[in-house]
Amino acid sequence: MICIRKAKEADYPAITNLIEEAFRYELHGRHLSLAEMIDSDFYIPELSLVAEINNHKIIGHIYLIETSIDYTFLSLGLIQIAVTPEYQRMGIGSMMMKKAHQKAKELGYDSVIASGGEQFLSKFGYQTLDNFGIHCGLVEDHRCLAVELYPGAMTNVRGKVAFPLEYYKIIIEAISAHASESIVA
Repeated sequence: MICIRKAKEADYPAITNLIEEAFRYELHGRHLSLAEMIDSDFYIPELSLVAEINNHKIIGHIYLIETSIDYTFLSLGLIQIAVTPEYQRMGIGSMMMKKAHQKAKELGYDSVIASGGEQFLSKFGYQTLDNFGIHCGLVEDHRCLAVELYPGAMTNVRGKVAFPLEYYKIIIEAISAHASESIVA
């Protein structure tokens, strides 16, 4: 049986291993670790969820952080969703996404912004940001997506996605570390 629940501190080593395993063959090779996020001001423990099988093995993880549009409209950013390779394509990512959206609504959020994974995310109503008149600062607008957790939640919202400054710093450090590793290799 698969259970989707809030991540606990005891889960962190398993989550770190899961992220490394799930993204081992990614083109860019470097993803933000949970450790890099936990101590940040934008980490929301209630939106760090794990998929657990048989009450002991962590096979999936999803987490969202608080962000905004032009620092006025509060939203969430889907930072990462990962499933252990042997459990991929079994609906676990979908289960985690639905639970994360439900929890986000319970916490009072109206929307979620994400980049990449267009085919997967479109199953949950995600659309490109240009459909909302919003721009993304991290990647090209056509690779950034958003979903309204309530119909019409973003109707009058315009502007640019504003991730927390600390998040940008972590991204820059990750890119720099990856570049250094590439140069050495």
